[in-house]
Parts: sequence; C-alpha cells; structure tokens
Amino acid sequence: MEVLYLFSPDGLAIFGIACERVPVGVHAWKVGQTLDQLVGETRSLLGRRNLSPDEADFLRQRLRKLYDLLISPLENVLPTAEGARVLIVPHGPLFLVPFDALIGPDGRFLCERFTVIQAPSISIARALGGSLKPATGAPLLMGNPLMPDRPLWPGLEAAGREVNEIAALLAKGQPRRHPTVLTGEAATEEAFRRLAPTASILHVATHGYADSIDPRRSVLVLAPTGPDPRRDGYVQIGDIMALRLQAQLVVLSACRSGLGPITAEGVAGFQRAFLAAGAGSLVASLWDVEDQPTARFMTLMHQEYAASGDIGRACRSARLAMIKEGYPPRAWAGFVTVSGVGGN
Repeated sequence: MEVLYLFSPDGLAIFGIACERVPVGVHAWKVGQTLDQLVGETRSLLGRRNLSPDEADFLRQRLRKLYDLLISPLENVLPTAEGARVLIVPHGPLFLVPFDALIGPDGRFLCERFTVIQAPSISIARALGGSLKPATGAPLLMGNPLMPDRPLWPGLEAAGREVNEIAALLAKGQPRRHPTVLTGEAATEEAFRRLAPTASILHVATHGYADSIDPRRSVLVLAPTGPDPRRDGYVQIGDIMALRLQAQLVVLSACRSGLGPITAEGVAGFQRAFLAAGAGSLVASLWDVEDQPTARFMTLMHQEYAASGDIGRACRSARLAMIKEGYPPRAWAGFVTVSGVGGN
C-alpha cells in the first residue's frame, strides 16, 4: 500500500492507494501550522540525549499526536497483516518525521505493525523502479577515513570497527564476494570513485555535512590524496550524481545524511543523489546518533539483509530487536529507509 501526503501552510491532504492504484482513502483538513510545530517539537526532543522522565513522556505524547494526524485517518484501509509493507511518500516538513516511531492507540510503534519504506516522490520512485542492473562487484565498506582536516572532522574509531564487523558478517553470507573494506588512509575519495560504481552494497561510515539551503555544499568526508577537488576528500552531491551505481543498497552511516533542502521532489541531498545515480535503496539518518547504537543498528540490519535481501524487512528487524533490548526511539528511529519502487 502507498500513503501520499500533500502539505501546505493551510492544511494537509492524505491519500491511501491500494496495490491496484485505486485511491482507498482521501482526507484533508486544516492542520498545517499545528503539524509544522508538532514536527519541530518532536525532532527537538529526539535530537537530545538523556531526556528526563517528564521530557520522555512529552515525547511519547508528541509521537502519539503525530500518529493521530498522519496515520489514524487511514486506519480502516491499512493492511492488517503483521509486517505488511507500507510505502510512504512524505511532503514538506513530513520528510523530517520518523514514521517508524509514531505511537498508535495500542501503545505500539508503527514499525511494530508495518514495514515502513519511504520514497522521495511517486514520480521519482516509479521512474527509478525496475532500473537496477545486477552488480558485478563485491560489497564496499568504507569507515573512519583519515580526515582531511582533523580539528574540523575528528577521528571515528567506532566507524572503523563498525565496517570491519559488518564485513565479517557479509563474508560469511557471500563467500564468493568477499567485501572490500577501506579504513584510514585507504578510505580515499579516489577509491570511492573507482570502486563504488560496481559495488553490490555500498556502506560509508564517516562524517557528513548536509547543507539545509544549498545541497551543492553538502559533503561526505573521506581521506584526501591531493589538493584538487577530485582528490581532496570531500565527496559532493555532484560527484555522487555523476556515478553510475549498480548497488542494490547504499548505507550512509553518517550524521544527518538523510537531510537537505526540502523540495517538491523530496529531499535535495544525499538521498536524491544516490537514487539518481542508480542505487536501489538507501538507508540514511535524520539526526545525530551515538556510535554504539549506530553500530548495533547497522550490524542487526546487515545480518537480516544478508539473509533476506529485503532492506525494508532488515531495517524493521533491527528496530524491533533494539526495542526489545530497551533502546529509546532516538537510537533506532532516525535511520530512514528510502527506496525506488524497484528497490527492496
């Protein structure tokens, strides 16, 4: 099932579309300003560490209210099967909503009921759908690169451990395609340009900067090998869009890698760039997440993805495991799963 949102300062429209492309529910009302404020309050709380009991309770109230506004109107037409796939196409500030963490009347998170996937827009999703070609290369994992400017970009030792642990996991499941792991001085922009196009899985654990005004200033930070723009360690949006990727999955284990200017066609940042370059699916973050829960989420996700080949199912499995282990929404809800219709 697909759920489409149209947001304006005057109101919100929600369209539920069944598999037959027939609208099964249309709702519109004036909640624009209230919703915008609610999204901001929720994100502010999710972006903070160590909430007090009162703050944690207020956050649950905000997540419950968002459910009432965004999900409840279609409650009667949503799938009933546990884990059913729901493709959500947000609009405006709803791209900043952690849909998986919305809390229903039964007290459960939305991810406990459904496999939630997002698409930047219906037009982009359907244009990209079915365009994947079989990848010819091994998984490529890059983490904790030698930073081009240490004071600005501190080292990420946990990111190096993260990619090595994931590589060991993938090697067991794909013995004929042993993952390529690049860390430190080897995790260069040059290597990214050379190896990323044929990688079957691309996982990058590093610093990222998503500019909220001009996406051309957004960068992923890798190790430099020279002063010119193609070797300085700063991978820009244009560099990514120039690639021709075969990857079924791109994972950006970098702070706020799912953000950027919000346009009519979605988030104009790393999300759009990697999908436009050919990636089938993308996992990126909506806010800063600490090293330990990030590593836990990524390990759980790759473990399930190696078994099922379904990134929506893999991300849901990781979230459910972390909920069971007692992690708060901040630790697992910030990782958004974005896909074209052709992605898993």
